[in-house]
Amino acid sequence: MFDKQLLEDKRLTNDERVCYMLLADRMKSSVKRSEFFDAKKQAYYVIYTIVELIETLGTKRNKTINILKNLEKYGYIVKKRTYSKATKLFLPNFEDVTTKEVVSLDDKPTEVYQTNSNQTNLNQTHTNDTTDTWEILEEIIEHKVKPQEQSESITETPQPQVTQTFEEETLDVLEQSLVETGLPKSLVNTLKAYSFNNSDKLYQYAGLIFKAKSVAKKNAERVIGQATTAFQFESNSLMTTKLATDIKKIIITSHRVAKNKAAYIMRSLINLFEEQANAYLIA
Repeated sequence: MFDKQLLEDKRLTNDERVCYMLLADRMKSSVKRSEFFDAKKQAYYVIYTIVELIETLGTKRNKTINILKNLEKYGYIVKKRTYSKATKLFLPNFEDVTTKEVVSLDDKPTEVYQTNSNQTNLNQTHTNDTTDTWEILEEIIEHKVKPQEQSESITETPQPQVTQTFEEETLDVLEQSLVETGLPKSLVNTLKAYSFNNSDKLYQYAGLIFKAKSVAKKNAERVIGQATTAFQFESNSLMTTKLATDIKKIIITSHRVAKNKAAYIMRSLINLFEEQANAYLIA
């Protein structure tokens, strides 16, 4: 769940927000595993090394350290250093939503979104075929449906105005954050459209993109060594151009043919990033 406090806290930079989201995402796995429970603090923790954060965030070491310091300063994380082991990171404000009903990448609200630190999964209660819904969505995106018909197609129960207002604010902040990380505006707009303008879905799609890029980068560096520039959105325009072009096809195909939609999207994105990074390196 995209945290309201995180969005409204003006002290935080976008890098700090993204860092906290990465920690919270990993915490969803920790709360299911007893080995990540600290008996003295009576709380779960995560392990996220500086090296991992540098690779995922694409930031320098000193900046990454300062990001964690600020998150600790503002009360978002609590560090517990241990001898000869990695630092434990506690998240006092973390709320476990893995057992709650949340909006998933599928259009069915009855499904539960779950992740772990090693791979992204979408454990679903399978319902009816979603092809019709996604055909309607395609029409909406191509401006073939009138505004009043759009509302009727997406939801049958009108939401309170206050919820819609907060959702719009959440989307605006998240959209701005994604653009500032280097994602093209056109790509973010496409993700918003295929998220039904739902901030939770948009957050999940964005998370898959950054995780896939991190995995592809690690795969490449096992073979060729350091490859940071090739996997930076700011420096590799081949990657961002291809991503903006192909993301619509990837999402639509996942909903038509894949049982595990998140896994399909993840695999497709990893392949895309590896191909475009290779094209950049040999250009």
